[in-house]
Parts: sequence; C-alpha cells; structure tokens
Amino acid sequence: MSDINIQDYKRFSNGINEQYNNLLTQKEIQLKTVEQEEKKMYDNICCKLAEYNMLCSVYGSDSQKADEILEEIKRLISEYDKECYNQKLDNLKSEIEWLKSKGHIYS
Repeated sequence: MSDINIQDYKRFSNGINEQYNNLLTQKEIQLKTVEQEEKKMYDNICCKLAEYNMLCSVYGSDSQKADEILEEIKRLISEYDKECYNQKLDNLKSEIEWLKSKGHIYS
C-alpha cells in the first residue's frame, strides 16, 4: 500500500469493506466456472481414451481410426495442460480464503 495515499485510502475505506462481499461472490463464481471447465476437459480426455482403448482392441493399435483418436487425445491433453487448472484453482481458493478471513464479510 505504499503507492496509495493514506488520506485517499481512509476516504474510501467504508466502500472497501462493502466490496469484500462483492469480490467474494465474483471469486466463488469464477471458482465454480473453472471447476466445471476442468471437469469437462478431464471427462472429454477420459472419454477419448476409452474410445481409443476400444478402437485398439477392435481394429488394432496401428489402425487409422486409433491413430486419429490418438492425435486428438494428444491435442486435448496439451490444451488441458496449457490451462494450468491446478494453479488457477489454487489461486482462486487462496483469494476466497483471504476474503473470507476478513472480519467484514457476513454470509
């Protein structure tokens, strides 16, 4: 807070307390959204892996169908890893925990 003028901070301090609840609500919504996105991508990868296993058993692992699914699986896993869901979830949970720890929040 060294960059914020103390007088300005005091002038707006009443509004800050009110905004903790607003931020908490926003962060909880973001957390739910990220959790849902992560689950959707995870389930999609698992579904493709199950399909790949089936195709390998039915047509062989060197079949064109298995190769096509394998490329899609690699792409999905790459996208999943780029999203860094664990980091996003950890960050949001930390922010929510901090907001909840503020004495100004009433549920």
